[in-house]
Amino acid sequence: MPKKIKMKNRPNILAFILITGTLVLASYTIKKTAGSHPGSTGAPGDATCAQSGCHSDAQVVQDTLGINTLIFSAPDSSYVPGQTYTLTLKVNSPQTTKFGFELGALKNVNNTNAGIFNLLEPVRTQTISHTINNDLRYSFTHEASGTASLSAGYTEWKMQWTAPSTNQGNITFYYATNCTNNDGLESGDKIYLSSFVIKPVNTNTNNTTFIEDVQLENKVKVFFDRDTKEITLDYLLNNSSTTKIIVYDCLGATIYEGASSVSVGDQHEEIALQTNYAKGAYLVKLAVNNKIISKKILVE
Repeated sequence: MPKKIKMKNRPNILAFILITGTLVLASYTIKKTAGSHPGSTGAPGDATCAQSGCHSDAQVVQDTLGINTLIFSAPDSSYVPGQTYTLTLKVNSPQTTKFGFELGALKNVNNTNAGIFNLLEPVRTQTISHTINNDLRYSFTHEASGTASLSAGYTEWKMQWTAPSTNQGNITFYYATNCTNNDGLESGDKIYLSSFVIKPVNTNTNNTTFIEDVQLENKVKVFFDRDTKEITLDYLLNNSSTTKIIVYDCLGATIYEGASSVSVGDQHEEIALQTNYAKGAYLVKLAVNNKIISKKILVE
């Protein structure tokens, strides 16, 4: 005869299930409240908070409505190497009572970490890090005490950022803000993605890296040698830079595309044309890091 099991402990089992579920929900709520998942800025290579264990079905949108506003303390949005600046990230979202964010800075030339992060509100914000392609990226995010609205549908966070010690060209701040319905679940939230670009101050100093800083556009000389049937380029790189040359013929077809190389100092390039080249206007593009200089020449 089958043995019957008496359910004497049913109330205890139900209590255990309820307690376990409550702890799981509490753990989940604390995890997303205490800071974003590292790498949730929406930057190249990064994800957003719309992922499992955070806000899995959140609506992710590029902010075109002015929900996010980043204020950089230099009014002309330029930076001097080594100087420290204040960042203020403001979020306006009616009906929202709980907010979150993550913000990072990347060099435009290669999407690697830019600058040093310093806390102004250590109770409300924190720094975190993650690695992408061997690059250690740092970012700001909220603390649990920094998620509540400061007024109806509004909050802001203040941070400090120190620029790299040398000119790194344009730098982009990528940031994602989370406007939640504060129900403790993964659903019904909105994530707004934004970016803000700053440029180096044009100082014409020895640590200048990019073309605009030394007015290289006026110093790039392009010629066509009728005797050798070669296009020649002469230019000066004050600092070690990655360069690449592309040449287009009068019909817009690419007739030459050189490999990227790292160079410094005086440069002289010679590009031989085929014997059956077409006569007319040619376009020569010289890329130096994230800047492109275009020069037109007449090939006869």
